[in-house]
Amino acid sequence: MSFLQATSSPDTVGSALHALGFPDAPRALRLFSSCARNDDERAALELVSNALLTELGLSAEPMRALLAFSNICDRLGPEEKVAFFERLQSDDSALERLSQLLSWSQSLADAVTRDASNLDAVFRGGWKLSRAGLRLQARDCATLDELRLWRKGQFLRIGLLDLVRPTWRDEDSFTLIVRQISDLAQVVIERSLELIAPDSSGFCVMLMGKGGARELNYSSDVDLVFLSDNRSDAAQIGEKQLRVLSELTPSGFLWRADMRLRPDGGAGPLVTPFSYALSYYESYAAAWEWQALIKARVVAGDAKLGRRFRKFTRSITWARRADDSHLREVWEMKRRSEKTTDGSDARNVKSGPGGIRDAEWVVQQLQMMLGPTHPRARAKDTLRALRVLEELEALSYEEARALRDGYLWLRVVEHRLQIWNEQAQRQIPAKPDEKAFLARRLGCFWRGQAATRWFDEEHSRHTTQIRALCERLFWTFRGDENHQELADLLPLPLRDKTQVARLERLVGGTQTRPLPAPLSRQIRAVLPGALDALDHAADPMRALLGFENLCEASGNRLSLLRSLEASPRLSEGIWTILGGSQTLSDTLVRSPQLLDFVANRLLLERPRNRDEARAACRDYCLAFRDRGAALRRWRGRELLRIGLRDLVMNTPSHEITQEIALLAGACLDLAVDEVKAKLRPGSNTLAFAVIGLGKFGGLEMHYASDLDVMFIFESYSPSPAQTALAVRFAEELIAFLGGRTEDGVGWNLDARLRPHGSNGPLAVSVRALREYFDNPMQGFATWERQALTRARIGAGDIALGARAMTAIRAAAHPLQWSNDWSDELLHIKGRVERERSAKGASSGSVFDVKLGPGGLSDIEWAAQWLALKNGAESEALQSPNTREQLKAARDANLLANIEFEAMRTAYDWFRRAELRLQIAREGAPSTLKRESKDFEIWSRAVFPQLSADEAPVVFEETWRIHSQNVRLIFERIRDML
Repeated sequence: MSFLQATSSPDTVGSALHALGFPDAPRALRLFSSCARNDDERAALELVSNALLTELGLSAEPMRALLAFSNICDRLGPEEKVAFFERLQSDDSALERLSQLLSWSQSLADAVTRDASNLDAVFRGGWKLSRAGLRLQARDCATLDELRLWRKGQFLRIGLLDLVRPTWRDEDSFTLIVRQISDLAQVVIERSLELIAPDSSGFCVMLMGKGGARELNYSSDVDLVFLSDNRSDAAQIGEKQLRVLSELTPSGFLWRADMRLRPDGGAGPLVTPFSYALSYYESYAAAWEWQALIKARVVAGDAKLGRRFRKFTRSITWARRADDSHLREVWEMKRRSEKTTDGSDARNVKSGPGGIRDAEWVVQQLQMMLGPTHPRARAKDTLRALRVLEELEALSYEEARALRDGYLWLRVVEHRLQIWNEQAQRQIPAKPDEKAFLARRLGCFWRGQAATRWFDEEHSRHTTQIRALCERLFWTFRGDENHQELADLLPLPLRDKTQVARLERLVGGTQTRPLPAPLSRQIRAVLPGALDALDHAADPMRALLGFENLCEASGNRLSLLRSLEASPRLSEGIWTILGGSQTLSDTLVRSPQLLDFVANRLLLERPRNRDEARAACRDYCLAFRDRGAALRRWRGRELLRIGLRDLVMNTPSHEITQEIALLAGACLDLAVDEVKAKLRPGSNTLAFAVIGLGKFGGLEMHYASDLDVMFIFESYSPSPAQTALAVRFAEELIAFLGGRTEDGVGWNLDARLRPHGSNGPLAVSVRALREYFDNPMQGFATWERQALTRARIGAGDIALGARAMTAIRAAAHPLQWSNDWSDELLHIKGRVERERSAKGASSGSVFDVKLGPGGLSDIEWAAQWLALKNGAESEALQSPNTREQLKAARDANLLANIEFEAMRTAYDWFRRAELRLQIAREGAPSTLKRESKDFEIWSRAVFPQLSADEAPVVFEETWRIHSQNVRLIFERIRDML
């Protein structure tokens, strides 16, 4: 017996309806009876009544569903209604779909109620459409109103597809629905732009956020960015596009759009010029804006323009700038935003604790950490990114599973809230009956309090897990939980509290700034390999300090550690620098991008000659407006390269000292041109040259050397004003190169070896130079002659420099020698040894590499004396370079071959020892006590292949042999002077 036939037995029917799930049985019976108005309708309804009421009773809210069904019947004519009932009787699946739909979504139920033609879609059921299929259909929409109506029909199709799928339990079903919604949004944006601007060249629409990742909700706004490239009407197109998307008309609307993710946010232009967008993201964007680019994709307009934008921003998003500091910026911004809430967000499925935002935030932070080195981690959509993060072990299986299940639950809850009336609703109902209704629409079989309890338990489980994971991964300081494990990575002498604490900070951060657990796990995994080459450090303790600073400065410590683990050459080079040179360590910390130098063997294998040094300096510095700052950066880069050739490649010391001098010459040459340009037009009437003296002149500079120089000028119209201009030229040159700035140090120019020293004019003419040399009354001293044996053209006007060098060589290598000169030189040398040599140098308790007996000073003075006295007879002896002077003396039979070999070998060894001492730290002394800790470090720097116990012994013995040999040869030359 059907329900209509049983209306004469109200009590029986009421009990039956109540059992089916209709709490108000009398009203339910009235509504059902009203669906059929005549005998034909009743006859047709009777055939389906039992099945219909059973299915309606199984729906999320039977009374709502029955009311909606009654409204549909009211809109149908008699014949249509009979046909409708007959179709329901013959199609059980359609009957089930309709019954569920009517209480599943008020907006979709209204669509069916208002337009009975939509019933065809219900009987057909939901179906998938590809993006290409959507485009084909959308092209049939000739007007915006037609597009709005078509969009409504597509929502019904997607809703029917979603209705029968267990989306919160099944990832594939969820992904299908959000992609169908996202593809519909894209096609709507595409077609609307085609209708308002058939030619969209030079204008494109970027879809960001969930739309870009193809994971939109039913009521999501679309986050858009409009870009234009040299299109004059771009602003008008953008304004019209935004208006037609959001405008509410009798036919409905297309899609709500949000433009706040554009460059400069609400303060920026609606349409961003392409060039400004590139500049903004490269230089001004906040870390969260780079993060937002993860999901960006072009969806409409000029696809080529969009691809250009994505190609550029991809390099920004995944550059090493996605580093520790920028990740922390995002983390701290999130904490600040959470502190501003008052607890009212607890029921918000998106922004509440453990909500969608927390889940997506965890995934995106891990993507930002791994994306630079793992392209697979750059997935736009959250669920695919989760799978990759688990595969890369950024998340454990349990963590990834908890995030995945929680994210699916939350997103589907959000869908059910929003599909009800197509509003951006994210608040979970507070009333128990409304919460039970939501639970039913999620697929809960229970009703009433049981459904409410089920929902609360399920929701609490997921949000608690997500929030706990968020806290544990990103904000929980883990302290010294790995103390012993980290201590075991260090050599025994370094296993003290301070050094282990460095590794703990490296792995876990600090209590106020902890590193996220996934990052810590990965750092801990690669740290042993990164520390393998620690024994290459001359000073391991200082190396660990420098390593901590470098990791912090690099911004992406995990990437750095992975590079060290993967490249033994890079690792050895880094540890050698950190433990052997404070100067180079500081350069690396200040400019960690220079790390590429360390592993690039091609950059290190060969030196630069003079022309290459000058060309490279100009190529770099002339690209910048501030040449002084650029020159300092270039000096730091090149000293790092040279230091690597020294420390890592073990390049001969004479090549290193020459390269440093050529680097100084290249910088000086550029500086001369810059000053000349600054002083124009006056400088056009002046020829200016710089003569190099001392170590600069001899191409024998160490890392801390100043530049001994003499400034020479020649005027085309001599006058006091021209002399003043030349002096100003010299002063500007000293200022341009000198001093320390945030870009590093330049070169200190020392002009005290000029005629009359500090009492003479800063710049002298060639004529004044000759007069000074030729006139004994001018006070030209013998020690000045010796200093001139080191002269060469350093920079500036080559022809002028050559004329000055002719006068200098004549003075440095006189045709006749005076015994008075010998007496004066011996007196000066003796005084230097007595007054300036370190006390204890003779006994071996102090090592004075420069002035100690048999050290560099003895070799250089011996070579210069031979050149000074015999240079007029041998042009080869006029070289300013010590090694060449020694070779020329051997060729002129002034040194025996065995003496030459002993002097040259000792000179190279002492130069290496000096380089190792000077590169260790800025301003290092040239003397060290035998019992000092620094001496042990110095000996290891000179003999890196030896242990800390062996190196000092071998160093001391090598020093003793060389110094004894040198002193014997020096004394013979001294006695012959």
